Amino acid sequence: LSGIKPELYPRCPDKGCCLLAGVYQGLRECPYCNAHVYDSKGKPREVFEYFPIAPRLDAMFRDPKTAEKLLYRAQYEPTANAIEDIFDSLHYRKLKRRPVTVNEEIFTHRFFDQDTE
Repeated sequence: LSGIKPELYPRCPDKGCCLLAGVYQGLRECPYCNAHVYDSKGKPREVFEYFPIAPRLDAMFRDPKTAEKLLYRAQYEPTANAIEDIFDSLHYRKLKRRPVTVNEEIFTHRFFDQDTE
């Protein structure tokens, strides 16, 4: 329907405990439970379907109604002395003033700085 093709990755067929991609690409057995990933014909017994984010976002922004919804926060005008939306909340306004911090590393940008966030 969408025309977006999934990327297929072999995964652990028993418990789904590992996706055989990246450093695990090319392994024949799950590195965690030792399950055989491929059948006797060399086909993966189970696959994980991944739909890349870029084509999904591109498709969403091509649809005018969806694009309008995605741009809602960027175009939202705060309401003075009232909370009509989550973007009027004190917590949201405080976050906008704080730098992003991940694992105690403080970055130079702030939460929700860009319209695309």
